[in-house]
Amino acid sequence: MTMAKALTRKIIAVDLVLQGATFGEGGNTKTYEGLACDVTIQKCGLPANNSCVIDISNIKQVDIERITTLSPVKLDMKRNIVEVRAWAEGESPSRVFVGEIFLAFGTYPGPDLGVHIEVLTGLYPSLIVSKPFTFEGAVSWQKIVQEAVSEMEGYTFSNKGVPDMSLRDPVINGSPMEKIKEIGRQLNFQVICDDMQIITLPWDKGMGNAITVNASTGMVKHPELNPNGIRLNHDYRPYFRQGGLIQVESIVPGASGVWKILKLTHMLQSFGAGDAWDTAIEGIRVNA
Repeated sequence: MTMAKALTRKIIAVDLVLQGATFGEGGNTKTYEGLACDVTIQKCGLPANNSCVIDISNIKQVDIERITTLSPVKLDMKRNIVEVRAWAEGESPSRVFVGEIFLAFGTYPGPDLGVHIEVLTGLYPSLIVSKPFTFEGAVSWQKIVQEAVSEMEGYTFSNKGVPDMSLRDPVINGSPMEKIKEIGRQLNFQVICDDMQIITLPWDKGMGNAITVNASTGMVKHPELNPNGIRLNHDYRPYFRQGGLIQVESIVPGASGVWKILKLTHMLQSFGAGDAWDTAIEGIRVNA
């Protein structure tokens, strides 16, 4: 942990949107901010869903009753959406995660009520019952993906450099999410489902300009190299994202250079839950 990080108060806000239910004060939206909050976010990429585990203290019993979700595999369960924002005092709030509640229940460790929430991005698009997509002749892969995304309420699609290619007489089965993953497998490009956005990009390319990462920017100790790429720890920054690029500067032989982020793990705590404000990054080497 850097000294600047340790001396700055951290704030986490959790926004909830309920479907088919209201909170005790009325309305289906509510923000929890300024409470003891512990958040672990894992963005590991498909086929796994990006996930977020949230523990909040000092929650009203009536809110716990509204939020509780114990049957995540049911296709008819309500689609409750969670957005997590995080920032240091004096900075602007930044969105860290958006997804759908997979599991939620009350916790009663002491005098204060709490809630434990597990959230997944891409949960509902993976559960939707969708008719097979059938096309005659050549059809652009983007047309197929756009059609699948149109069935995923609240999700958007962005292509980051995958060239236009066609499939001939394709028949694509499964949920909308499964259809998109299948197109990526057939044409060998990366599919990212992050914060309710479907992003496609070439495996050997990244998004945007490379962000410099070194000891002065908040990198903790030294990066580690392994057969799959690089792993390093850094103070949390909102601009790290899956598919983005980092320019590592390190004395570790082989570590300096441009890497594409494949996996992010954010560990954030605020207001008495702890002082974690960290990100673990895993990436692969790419040509700048």
